Amino acid sequence: MVCKSPTFKSINIIIMQVSHHKLKTIMKKWTLILIALSVATSVFCQFKPTFNLSDSLVLKKNPYFYKDKKRPYNKDPRTWSDFPKNSTTIQLAEEEIEKATKENDYYRVLQLSYLGLFRNEGVRMTTVYSAEVKAYMYSDPWLMLYVTKYLIEHPINHSETKLSLVSGMAYSSALTQKDSEALYAIAELQKAKSPIEKTTVEQILKKAQEYDTRPELQKEKSPIKKTTVEEIQKNAQEYDTRPIVVTIKKRTGKAISGNIENGNGIKLYTLKDSLVDVGWKYNGSFINGLESGKGILYNKAGKKVYDGDWTNGSFHGFGKLYSNTTKYEGQFVNGKKNGKAVLWDFSDSTKYEGDFKNNLKEGFGKNTLNDGNRTEGYYKNDIMDGRAKFYDSSNTLLFEGMCKNAKYNGQGTLYIKESGRIEGLFYGDKMNGTFTYISNTGTKKQIVYKDNEIVSQSDMSSSGKALSVKNIFESGWTGVSQSRSNLTENGFVKCIEKLYNIQYSESNNTFSGISLSTFTVDGKSYSCKSKISGNYDTQTEKVIIYNTGIIYSDPLPNNLSWLQVNFDLELGKDANRPSYFLLQGKSSIQKYSDEFISYETSL
Repeated sequence: MVCKSPTFKSINIIIMQVSHHKLKTIMKKWTLILIALSVATSVFCQFKPTFNLSDSLVLKKNPYFYKDKKRPYNKDPRTWSDFPKNSTTIQLAEEEIEKATKENDYYRVLQLSYLGLFRNEGVRMTTVYSAEVKAYMYSDPWLMLYVTKYLIEHPINHSETKLSLVSGMAYSSALTQKDSEALYAIAELQKAKSPIEKTTVEQILKKAQEYDTRPELQKEKSPIKKTTVEEIQKNAQEYDTRPIVVTIKKRTGKAISGNIENGNGIKLYTLKDSLVDVGWKYNGSFINGLESGKGILYNKAGKKVYDGDWTNGSFHGFGKLYSNTTKYEGQFVNGKKNGKAVLWDFSDSTKYEGDFKNNLKEGFGKNTLNDGNRTEGYYKNDIMDGRAKFYDSSNTLLFEGMCKNAKYNGQGTLYIKESGRIEGLFYGDKMNGTFTYISNTGTKKQIVYKDNEIVSQSDMSSSGKALSVKNIFESGWTGVSQSRSNLTENGFVKCIEKLYNIQYSESNNTFSGISLSTFTVDGKSYSCKSKISGNYDTQTEKVIIYNTGIIYSDPLPNNLSWLQVNFDLELGKDANRPSYFLLQGKSSIQKYSDEFISYETSL
C-alpha cells in the first residue's frame, strides 16, 4: 500500500492547450484561464499587473467595485445573511467552493473557509491563499483584511510571517484605493494584534483621515470611524460597570414590616413588572424606596429567587439567582450576569465555571458533565467556540484542539490511553480523512479514516532513517504529477518528474539540486529544468522544495508559459516495498483530490 500524505501542497504545474486548429473555437471560453496564468506568473515574479476595469469581465464581478448588500463591510463574514450554514460535509463544502471559484466570488470562498470543512491542511491553505491572490489582483483591501482576520483565528504554516505579509498588503491596497473605511478597520486590527511591521496605528489613522471625505470631518479630522453618538454611548455603557444612574420608579407594593423607604424592611409586591410578580416579597435594604444593598427576593411560594447585592432596584454585585432547574452564583452588573460565576443546571447535572457577559457564557470556562467528564475552553454567545480541552472523570486529557458547540471542529489531537495520540482535522463525532498516529515510543503512522473506520495505514516511523537521511535524499527521485485541465481531452495534465544531483547538508537539514518536468501533447514532448533548494523537518517529516530558477525550458504552444511554484511534500516509506521511500504532496494551486505529485526512490 502506498503511503499517502495528510498534507498536500505543491508541485510544478504545467498548463497546456490543445492543437492550434482548435484554438480559435476555445479562445473566448478560456480567456479567464489565460488571465489566471498571467496573474500567477506575475505574483511569483513579484510583479503586479494593471487591469482596465472597463475591459475585464472578471474584474467586473469583484464585489469591492460592485458592492453586494448581503455583504456589509467591516463585519465578520460569518454574520452575513448568506453564510453557508447548509454545507455540513466536506463534499458539500468542496462543491460550494468550486462553484464560488468559477463565479470569481472569493468573498464566498472565504466564507466557506470558516466552516473548516477541508480534506486536509493543504486544501485549506490552497483555498485561503486563492482568496489572497484575488485580493492582490484587485487591490481589494477588504478581501485582504478578511484573509488577515481568518489567519489570526485559524493560523496556517509560517503564520506569523504570512500574517505580516497579508496585513501589509491589505494596508497597501487600502492606500491604493484611498479607502478610508478600510484604513479605519485596519487601524483597529493593528491596535489589537499589531500584524503590520514598522507601521503604527497613528500612521494608519492619519492616512484614513486624509482620505475621509465626510463633510463633518473636513473642518476637523477625527480618528473615530463613522459612528453616531448613540453608538458611542451604547459602547461606553457596555463596558461601564457602575450602577445605572437613571430615574427609576419604585415598585408598587406595601410594607410588611420595617422601613421600605430608607432602611431595612420587608415589602410585598402588588404589581407585576419585568423582575417581580404579584405576591413576591423582598427582605432587605432600601435606599430612596429602591432595593439597594443586601437583600433576598422570594416568590409567591416562599422560595428564594435571588439572594445578594442590589443597586437601584437591580441585581448588582455578587449574588445567587435561582430557578426551577438552575442556580447561578457570581457577579451581576445592572441586572445581568456579567463576570466570573458558577452555573449549575440540575436538568442534566452539569456545572459551568467561568465568564459571563450580558447573561451569556462568554470567555474562558469549564463545563463538568454528570459523569465527571469535563471540557475547558473558550465560549462565544453561550456556546463553546474555539480552542478547548476535553478530560475524562479521572482528569486524563482526551482531546485538545478546535471545537464548536462542545464538538470537535478543526485541527486537534486525540489522546489514546497507554498508547499514543492521533493528530489531524476533526469534525463532529466522525473521523474522515488522513490522520497521523504517534505512539508513546515515538513511532508514526499515517492512517486514512472513513466514518471512524480505518481505510488504509502506512508506516511513517523513523526506522528507515537509520540508512541516513542524507543517503535517502541524494539517491535520486522519479515520479509523476497530475493536474486538472479542461484544455486536454481527458481533463488532466500528467508530467514525468525527476529530482537529481541532490546535495544534502546534515548540519541544518537543507539541500539543493535539479528538478526536471516533462509532458507530452499532440505527440510532442516539452521539458523544463530548474534549480531547486529545500529543507527537511525531522520532527514532522515535512519537506519544502523551492524553485530557485529555470535552467532551460522548451517553448510552449499558443504563447503559454511555464509556471514556477514551490513543493510542500511529506517523506514516508512505501508500506508494500520496504526499500522504497516516497515524497508526496500538492502545489498551492492544486486543490482537488485527484491532483497530486508523487516521487519515489529505492535504497
